[in-house]
Amino acid sequence: GVLNGVAPCQDSNYNFTKAFGKALYRPTLFPMPEFVLNTAFGPDRARVMLLGPNVVPKRVLDSGFEYKFTHLSK
Repeated sequence: GVLNGVAPCQDSNYNFTKAFGKALYRPTLFPMPEFVLNTAFGPDRARVMLLGPNVVPKRVLDSGFEYKFTHLSK
């Protein structure tokens, strides 16, 4: 069947912004403002981007699949 292969970690916009800035060797002073995302994508999609989708790949993990990168910081 079809498996949802999302990453097993659930991070917020703030954590993603910090990790992205670190990977690019750029300072991150603040995450993307909520009103910008609301304007660009609408409140429902903005909420997912800010809070994370809260999706867990249970069937993928139960099948024995091991992710190479399980967290943003690694």
